[in-house]
Amino acid sequence: MRISRLLVFAALVGAFCLAATASASAATATCTGATGKIKLSPGLTETAAVQNIQVKGELTGCSGTEAKETYKFQIHAKTAEAVTCSALTSGALSGEESTIMIKAAGEGNSSGSVSFQLIEGAGSFSSGPLSGGAFEGGTASGSLTQSYTGGANCGKPIITEKNGKVHEKPAKKVSKGTVTGGSATIS
Repeated sequence: MRISRLLVFAALVGAFCLAATASASAATATCTGATGKIKLSPGLTETAAVQNIQVKGELTGCSGTEAKETYKFQIHAKTAEAVTCSALTSGALSGEESTIMIKAAGEGNSSGSVSFQLIEGAGSFSSGPLSGGAFEGGTASGSLTQSYTGGANCGKPIITEKNGKVHEKPAKKVSKGTVTGGSATIS
């Protein structure tokens, strides 16, 4: 009876050690580049509105423990408050319902909450604990360099002259952008 208890105890200790080793060997990655597309809805104007933000892109130049060279990623966010064109220069943070998903080919998706900065230029992001996939239990942080179509003229009316007459059209919404660079650490 005593020997069988010892065998059961030894088997349980071995199983816990194996589980601890498996969770400690999660993938880590440091990525030196990023590209992608950004959509804002309803779009930035001089009328303040909460913006829905969708970023779809790829992290590149990745290296680390069990790391792939590239990872696809998606960020779905809403600004924490209503913003105008000034968000492009002063920045605007996302609210609590924002999420990030990192896709590792053949290893599933890792996802979690994220704080994301909307800004023309380098904006930061930082996730909470990730669940699932290669980065289970880890976090992601870094920066994404953002450029917005029409960003420099956001909120400015379009003025044209034809046959000596000046015409003024309302400003166009800024609703599209690109990720032109960035870096990330996922661990």
